[in-house]
Amino acid sequence: MRSAHDHTSPRPSPPLGWGEGEFYALTFATCSNQWLIGTQQVAWLYVTAITNQHSAFVPVALFDLLGVQPGGVVVSNLFAQAGRVVVVGEEPLLEASRTTNGLVQADLYAPPGATVRVEWASQLPTGPGGWNLLTQTNLTTLSTLLSPVPANTPMRFFRAVRQ
Repeated sequence: MRSAHDHTSPRPSPPLGWGEGEFYALTFATCSNQWLIGTQQVAWLYVTAITNQHSAFVPVALFDLLGVQPGGVVVSNLFAQAGRVVVVGEEPLLEASRTTNGLVQADLYAPPGATVRVEWASQLPTGPGGWNLLTQTNLTTLSTLLSPVPANTPMRFFRAVRQ
């Protein structure tokens, strides 16, 4: 994981340590006579994944935020937006969500050049069969948005299989 960049600094911060389950403290300061007002963005968080790892959705949680004005006055109107990092290894990842008009929209993540079959079933198959082909695609980028499909059954299971 690499540290965030302070927009007021011309040089990026040095890389932080590596490791699973580690926590990092990031500190940002403004220049003299500069204010942070409203929903102003103050940093980007750049992340570097270790090679040869499995694909994964990795949550990025932000907590214990503390703002202090010059003179030591604590500021309480802080807001941080948590997010996630999508690590794309050899396995494809599939993320499905429902659109406002009730369709199922899926995002597919896989290495560029990979051929991936996206399959669905109305109930979780117990054997090798039971999956229906939704689409097969050859990715040219790390992700692609698939065409929405109707959610005409109470449940629908999806999977992505690399060919």
